[in-house]
Amino acid sequence: MTTLGFAVRRLAHGDRDDARALAAVLAQAFDETPPTLGDAWVDALLARPDLVLLVAHDGAAVVGAAVAHLLPMTSREATELMLYDIGVAPAHQRRGIGRALLNAVHAEAARLGADTVFVLADDEDRHALDFYRATRGSASPVTLFAWER
Repeated sequence: MTTLGFAVRRLAHGDRDDARALAAVLAQAFDETPPTLGDAWVDALLARPDLVLLVAHDGAAVVGAAVAHLLPMTSREATELMLYDIGVAPAHQRRGIGRALLNAVHAEAARLGADTVFVLADDEDRHALDFYRATRGSASPVTLFAWER
């Protein structure tokens, strides 16, 4: 999908460079250190049909990315798509790239037969909360518990 000078596409087998660029853009968007990912790890990620990796290109450069996981439900015969990460390089924000990535996530959900798309957002992350509200997401009060090992 091409919009406003950038193109969004789902990564597939063989897209190692773009997969690494996806990780780097998300790290940049979240002010984190970019990871070093080995070929075997990247290839395993790209081979997963239940993992949606999307990138937004401006020319040859990856400037935005989204990661989503397809989750089969046990309470009903359905799947949901959990948007795990979405981010745009700071220099490319406010150009509609995040919205285009989110639209691509919804398109992938439809293609994969997922009837719901959801995302978890930190209450302190006003930028994310404002973005999700502006894209017609509805907030649901949830408390997240995490166990780190």
